[in-house]
Amino acid sequence: MPFQAFLTLAGTHIGLWKITEPVSAFSSHFPLSCGYEAVALQRFQSEKRRKEWLAARALLHEMLDKTVRIAYTPSGKPYLENDTRSISISHTTGWVALAVSESGAVGLDIEQRSPRAFSLKEKFLTPEEQPVFPSLLPQLGATLAWSAKESCYKLCDRVELTLKESFSLSDFLNERDYGSCVARVTDTAERLRVLYQVYPEFVLTLATR
Repeated sequence: MPFQAFLTLAGTHIGLWKITEPVSAFSSHFPLSCGYEAVALQRFQSEKRRKEWLAARALLHEMLDKTVRIAYTPSGKPYLENDTRSISISHTTGWVALAVSESGAVGLDIEQRSPRAFSLKEKFLTPEEQPVFPSLLPQLGATLAWSAKESCYKLCDRVELTLKESFSLSDFLNERDYGSCVARVTDTAERLRVLYQVYPEFVLTLATR
């Protein structure tokens, strides 16, 4: 049985799936008519990408009606066919997350906890934003900032935006394992709210309007 976890942030339902099973094991999570396993085998050469694609749909079927299907806009943003609810999908090493919102678009991101974001912080943070999440360890704060901007990028769904120049983080409110910040979209001055949760293996951020 795969590890699954479910939570709610700002009225948005979020599911987490730890990928430990082979591709063949996912068939038990779908109606036979879906044909998802064959689609994944045809669409992706990578075993890792097949599992991520299937795990997102397994989560969807755990959280919603089993007849709902995921489609994509021309920009690559996922949505539910014939359904007014909004979704966002993210994955990191060994994990997939799915957000379902009934009250408008959201952006979801998960990032593995590692030193990588801290070593690359100059690529996605301006000098004025630093330090980010000042009460947290620098590596964790950088990973959260990267994830926060990724979730905002997904929410805005505009290909011309960049993490460093288009989003400015401020108003950090944080406890040890959860908190929030504000992201300002620099060309419109729109303020987005970002909530976060910290897990042993990864961080999760959710951007909302």
